[in-house]
Amino acid sequence: MASFLSFVALCLTSIASAAAPPSDQGIAFIRVNAIELNNRLEPNGLKWSLLKFRIKNMETGKVYAGLSPERPPTRFEVPPGTYCMYSVFPYVNQELVFCMPPYFPVKAGKLNNIGSWKVGIDFATGTVKLMSSFEDPDEVLRLAVERYPKDFN
Repeated sequence: MASFLSFVALCLTSIASAAAPPSDQGIAFIRVNAIELNNRLEPNGLKWSLLKFRIKNMETGKVYAGLSPERPPTRFEVPPGTYCMYSVFPYVNQELVFCMPPYFPVKAGKLNNIGSWKVGIDFATGTVKLMSSFEDPDEVLRLAVERYPKDFN
């Protein structure tokens, strides 16, 4: 468990030499991808485009929506706290809620790189399974610098 937390801490380190967000807010960059699962909750090889996803502040209960852009990652400017990946929207009127560990911190006045997350969806049952989290922080950082250059000036 300690080694996992150390790994998470490395992935979530604040990005140095960047323009600071407001001191009462943190900026979080996260990329979320989805794959389809079969009835045994195993990947069936199909990638899925999410319309949007939401994160939830575990202390306040407030939920924040982010679109799943063609050019990831998604940028959230939110109050500091501990967050969960709250839900995904594979269709306009279909929200699949699954707020569970691992949680991630957002620090005030910092740029927070949450990395890439992958969720698996079994459309027959509406089951969501977290397949991976906190992956590819260098790639997420590279994409964030390209997409949101003002945050890094």
